[in-house]
Amino acid sequence: MKKRPIFFRINVSIPDSIQLTRDEIVHLKSLRLYQIDKTIEIRDGKGNSYIFPIPPNENQGELVETIKHEIQEPPIKIATAIPQSGKFEFLLQKCTEIGVREFHFINFFHSERRDFNLDRANKIFLESAAQCERHTIPEIFLHKTLEEFLNKNKLAYCLMPRVETRIKDFPFDRFQIPVVGPEGGFGKNELLLLESKKIPMVNIGNNILRIETACTFMASVLQYHLLI
Repeated sequence: MKKRPIFFRINVSIPDSIQLTRDEIVHLKSLRLYQIDKTIEIRDGKGNSYIFPIPPNENQGELVETIKHEIQEPPIKIATAIPQSGKFEFLLQKCTEIGVREFHFINFFHSERRDFNLDRANKIFLESAAQCERHTIPEIFLHKTLEEFLNKNKLAYCLMPRVETRIKDFPFDRFQIPVVGPEGGFGKNELLLLESKKIPMVNIGNNILRIETACTFMASVLQYHLLI
């Protein structure tokens, strides 16, 4: 069975008759589907799929089927510093494909980058979710400091090279959030804060990983542990 092109339309009601957007038309043309009969699937990010046949060279279609899917994605959450531009997009793409549900971006004392284009991030989410055929779209949470994040998220653990507790021995809790620090390392006051709040330190290896590498690694580890 030939795969249907998937598009997301979030936070809007899906009508019985749809008009393709400019981006949807461009994507169909890139797949060489615009000029032929095709059936597309619109997802709302809540587990609902809406099926629309679209005639050749037409921008409009009529709803023929609605499908309700049971969402069984594990609640993967990642807290991290913001990497540089190209690496940031890589992080969003790969972690979305792996199944991350929440991204918590923190401004650390040594953060080299402190903001990003939220609209661009959401566009990457939609493209990556369609590519991997998941039914939900990740959420983004912004935190001005590590302390602000920890005050809102009591269950966290920090990834730290060369500490005693190795990841293979760490008792994973589905509600705990791993914290990936900046490439410049945690600041002195941040380390004191982690100690005062008794945040567990977990060793994922002796190598010093880049932000996007550590996040992708942890997303994969959590996907494994939360699925078994």
